[in-house]
Formats: sequence, structure tokens, C-alpha cells
Amino acid sequence: MAKNQSVSSKKLTKERVMSDSQFDRTRENMQEFDNAAQACTQLRDALKELIKNASAGKTLPGRLLKQMMEVLKSDPIGDRGERQVAKGDLSLLKGFEFNTMSRLENIFFPVYSVTADRGSGKLTVKVQPFIPVKKVSATKSASHVRIVTAVVELDLVNNTRIVTEAQSDYILLGKTEIAIPDIENQFTANTKQALLMVLCIEFYQDVNGKKYILKDEKHNPLNVIHAESAVA
Repeated sequence: MAKNQSVSSKKLTKERVMSDSQFDRTRENMQEFDNAAQACTQLRDALKELIKNASAGKTLPGRLLKQMMEVLKSDPIGDRGERQVAKGDLSLLKGFEFNTMSRLENIFFPVYSVTADRGSGKLTVKVQPFIPVKKVSATKSASHVRIVTAVVELDLVNNTRIVTEAQSDYILLGKTEIAIPDIENQFTANTKQALLMVLCIEFYQDVNGKKYILKDEKHNPLNVIHAESAVA
């Protein structure tokens, strides 16, 4: 009986994990994991329509969580188990591909730049003139391409967000060099919150003047082109 009681007392239970000093490190890992997972959920919810159009696939949650953990680990002040995404370097998300089967650099070749101005509340994408048929790797049957951008203003402490989208006109996949207007996203002027911008390439087929989106997991990239942490 004493032997059975001894075995029973050592049984691994949730209560034991949450209270036994032997599992201090486990609890610390759990707390940081939860913080990173919460940030991932917030970001995915903010971009859910673009993610859906990009056919991001089943690997996205795990890949995004892995990268978000890197952001959390960059927190320079938190004790072990207390580090937070909100205090880490969000720029580590720059370049993240939501769809690994369609990388932005393999689909969209024009030179572009991103400018952020917190004072005026603007994130701007400037694309250099390009010849669409040469500088865009289009999906089959596409007649037009559109550049879509979204800015997410993230309050990672209170789990709130503001999302704004902007897009180019429909661009004919032709042989003539074109210049497109700057794509400008507004956000709250003088915001202190974290900022993240994604760029998505969408392809369309024109049928009698109406544009139909073409969803192709190999030609619908969605990429983080700008990310910066909250400011004090």
C-alpha cells in the first residue's frame, strides 16, 4: 500500500506542473509560449482575408509562432519566463513569408521602397517603373495584377489592432513600361504602437470588363515588408 501511495504521489498532473518547484522552467516556457501565441493569433486575425487569398497553408501557424518566439527572445529586459513580444524587436518579422510556396521575390521583380512616417501616420510603398510582362511572374490565365498592402497597428499589451488596406489599380500584364502611383496606407498619426506592413500580389482574369481573382498557391505571395516595435 505504501508503495502504491508513493507511485501515486509522483503522478504527473496539471496541478503538480503548475505548483511543483521542479517544473519552474516548464511554467516559464509555458508563459512565454502563451504570450507569443497570443501575438500570432492577433496578427493572423488582422490579416485573415489576405491570408485566405494567399493560400497560406497549414504550416503557417507553426512557422509564424517560431518567428514570433524569436521576437519575444529579443526582449532585452524581461526575466526568464517574463519576456514579451511587446518588448522585443518586431523588425525580426520583416521578410516573413505567409505562403512558402509563393515567395514575393520569385513573383514580383520591380524595385520598390517603403517609407514610414509616424508623425503624419503614413506608410508608403513606391514602385519604380516596370514592364509588367517582364517583371511579374503571373499565374496562368491572368490578364491583370494588383498590388495590395495592409498596415496593422498593433497594441500587443491590450490585444487591440487597427488595420488599413490600400491597393494599386488593376495593372494590365502588358509589354509597355508603366509607372504606378505610390501606394499609401494611413494609420493613427503619432501612434506609439507597433507597426507592421504586408504586401500581397493578386492576379485577375478580365472577362467582359469584370475582374475575377485567380487563387493559385504558387503565385499569391504575402510578405512582411516593414515591421517596427512600439515606441516609448
